[in-house]
Amino acid sequence: MKRHKLRTLVVAMALVVGVALVGALLALVDTQRQFSLQAIGAQTGGYDLSIKHTDTAPSVFFDIAPVDQIIHTTYAQVAATHPRIQGDAEARLKDSARGTGVKMIALDTEKDQLSKVNMLLTGSYPPQQGQVFLNQMAADLLQAKVGDEINLSYVRLVPRDPGKEATTDISTARTEAVFTIAGIGLVSGLGNDVGAAVLIRLQDAQTWLDVPAQAERLLVVWNSDTAAGSDAKVAVSRARDIGDTLKNAVQEQLGSDFVVEFPKYRQLDASAQGFVFQQAFITLYGLLSMGIIGLMVNALMMSTVVEQKHDLAVLRVIGAPRTRLFETVIIEVALLGAFGVICGLLLGRALNDYVITPLLLMSLELPPGVRAAWSLESVLTPTLITALVLAVATISPARTAAATKVMVVLNPAAADQPTLEDLSKLREKRANYGLLLTGFVLLLFCGVIMFTIQVLFTDQSAFAITIFAAFLLMVVGMSLVFFFVTTPLQRVLIALSGILNRRATFFISRYALRGKSRNSLISLMVVASAVLPCWLGTQLALEDANLETDFKFSSGAPAEARYFSAGNVRFFGTGGFTSTDMGAEDLAEMRRQPGIATAVATAEQYRDEVSDRVQLRSTQAGFIGVEGDLNQVLYPEFMQWTAGNATALTHIATDPDAVVIAGGLSDLLDLKLGDTLRVKGAGIDHERMMTIVGIATRLPGFNGITRNLNRAQGGGTNILMHIDTYRELQHDPAEGVADADAPLFTRILMSVEPGADEVTMGRQMRETLSQDRNINVRFTREAIESSRGLLQQGRIFIVLLAGVSMVTAVFGVLAVMYTAVISRRIEIAMLKALGASGRSLRAIFIGEAVIITSAAALAGIIAGTLLGYALDYSMRYTQEIPMQLAFDSTTAIVVIVMVCLAAIFSALLATQPVLRQKAVMILRER
Repeated sequence: MKRHKLRTLVVAMALVVGVALVGALLALVDTQRQFSLQAIGAQTGGYDLSIKHTDTAPSVFFDIAPVDQIIHTTYAQVAATHPRIQGDAEARLKDSARGTGVKMIALDTEKDQLSKVNMLLTGSYPPQQGQVFLNQMAADLLQAKVGDEINLSYVRLVPRDPGKEATTDISTARTEAVFTIAGIGLVSGLGNDVGAAVLIRLQDAQTWLDVPAQAERLLVVWNSDTAAGSDAKVAVSRARDIGDTLKNAVQEQLGSDFVVEFPKYRQLDASAQGFVFQQAFITLYGLLSMGIIGLMVNALMMSTVVEQKHDLAVLRVIGAPRTRLFETVIIEVALLGAFGVICGLLLGRALNDYVITPLLLMSLELPPGVRAAWSLESVLTPTLITALVLAVATISPARTAAATKVMVVLNPAAADQPTLEDLSKLREKRANYGLLLTGFVLLLFCGVIMFTIQVLFTDQSAFAITIFAAFLLMVVGMSLVFFFVTTPLQRVLIALSGILNRRATFFISRYALRGKSRNSLISLMVVASAVLPCWLGTQLALEDANLETDFKFSSGAPAEARYFSAGNVRFFGTGGFTSTDMGAEDLAEMRRQPGIATAVATAEQYRDEVSDRVQLRSTQAGFIGVEGDLNQVLYPEFMQWTAGNATALTHIATDPDAVVIAGGLSDLLDLKLGDTLRVKGAGIDHERMMTIVGIATRLPGFNGITRNLNRAQGGGTNILMHIDTYRELQHDPAEGVADADAPLFTRILMSVEPGADEVTMGRQMRETLSQDRNINVRFTREAIESSRGLLQQGRIFIVLLAGVSMVTAVFGVLAVMYTAVISRRIEIAMLKALGASGRSLRAIFIGEAVIITSAAALAGIIAGTLLGYALDYSMRYTQEIPMQLAFDSTTAIVVIVMVCLAAIFSALLATQPVLRQKAVMILRER
């Protein structure tokens, strides 16, 4: 170790950086797991558990202090508790006759950080005494501005009698108060069930409602549970056990009127499959980084053994057994490993605390407590991983050391004589067909595993293992398959290099194409390192490129109107909204809205039997009545037709006997364009024969128009027809003539005039239609921009993961390239003796390193890109969603630049000490 200080330093630094990056990577995975859980929780309010009174309790309010004390005493991991008063209220501007239903949320504006103002549109936050803060939806509905006075009416809920249903439609006690609007903005963390919201100070609400020191609910946030790992089922079960313990403690001391709710964990339980999928994908980064470290250690130690073969042979001559030589390598690696673990853990802690965590806090709005915990597990895991990797990576060098021949000392000339095996190594390497076949076999196994996922679906642990195994086989298989193309790529790069410098390229080609084991190791390391970041980068590029396509395909039109859910109560208004469908007046109102070019209504609530004329084949289908020409509102670029074309949509708007069916239904019934479709209506002996004027494979906005035969067999396809025909079919003739004026539109699709400001239009239409007609209007452009902003938040973790894994790979390339060059100092000395200049020698070895790493990086980029395309295309093909092509050039450029810089630096670092020595001194070395 002392004789080869630079080599020892490189090995030690490789281990230090490797351990540090693995530790930081594991901490980042833990932070991402917590962030994923909090992101799910943000949909329900961001808290872990809420404690409330039951609906049979005399009052919804309870004293805060005793409940809070019991919670903190019972469970030590509680990070924070937030008392709130939350309930339905009506708000109206003072001296205004029109009011609207809102969600009144009273909270401690100084300590409660679950709800945050993302964007302050006007005014200030938090509100002061006697003030309220409105989110944008509430401000739009009330047409309010900062400084206006608002009248709030809070309805006190009537307790339900035990064993009986809750009493509805009765007069209830109300408490009113007047507040001043302090600010308006966009608020997050309220939960998806909260629309129009009014935020006030908890103290003001307690005074207003005459409930001092009381709350309607207590929200509990506990420290992130890292013991659950990536198993969502375990996380939910642990939360249930904690909630059960807290509930029992509160009920034992304060009575049985308390209950607990877990909205976040209900959501997590419902999305467990996606949670497992994400965690398996991220964990794959750590495993591949560890594998790269193993390859690096193996290459470094093998180089060490080769350099020390004379010393090892001397030990054999003086009687040292082979086991002693084996132990010599093990001890050296153990010492270097101990140094690497200690220093690496310290460096990893510093990297996590001072680089990664501040970057996450700067880029993301992380809830309280979301931090990578540097616990005993954070220390033991990298230590155990490093020990395992070193043990596996050291076996081959140790066996090589133990097999050292004494002839190296006794007869160096004979020992150095080339054997047939040595001569075979001088041949130029060719593409490895064995690894290619292995890669295809691994991909085949990956396909088999993905096929068995449905069988293991009910078991979350088995599902997680299956997903992880599939990902691992997929990445390793693609790496081996595209390792095959590194040799052809190297030949291409050598040919290009020959154009620039023919003399240097001659030596570069000999070294690059004949260094089989050494260069193959470097190439495989780079390929495996580049596949995963490029795969992920391609997935993100495709997701971003198809974001607009996906929303347009899903919505079908630039704007859509639907009724809010029935039963919204207006306390100051006259009655409530009871209808669930829109009528002709609503359609006419939409068409009169400024900026709306045209509007088409659809009715989609009736389904019945369809068959051929003689009823040989039949199935169920959903009927869709259309009022207007869908060609005027749908995005035409997403229409796909099996037979006919878009004129069929115009045809059904005017012909009551025409129908457009799905491609899957056409295949199931074996009906073609122009054939007759028998359609059954409500009642007995109620049917109609209709002519098929179009067979659509896919139509934007209509999920039931599909070519999927299985969905057709299950009754999951749709047929489009004239609205009058729909009205007739869904009405039983035995009940008389159908009411031609009865509202039955479930949605209205609208197109927008060119140049119209959709954001302004959306705000104005919601201000009028949401209040007057209980209609919710959504513009596709608004949804696209909102989702694009949310998409950017999740990318910071992916960028960090890719960065950490690539740094690990780059450092591995640097270390292996260094040992590859330094081990050929005899060749360098011979070239110096023949008159080669130091500049030309540097160019030769730098060129070799750059060509090897660049070819491997290109192969990895191609593999990762194709893998991303294959997975995204297969998903979209099965779901029949169009796909826009995209390429993540940024990741590809970063990969190329990083590996080339590592190659250049390692070649310079290795050649510099050799070039300083005289050729004769190098040749005399043993």
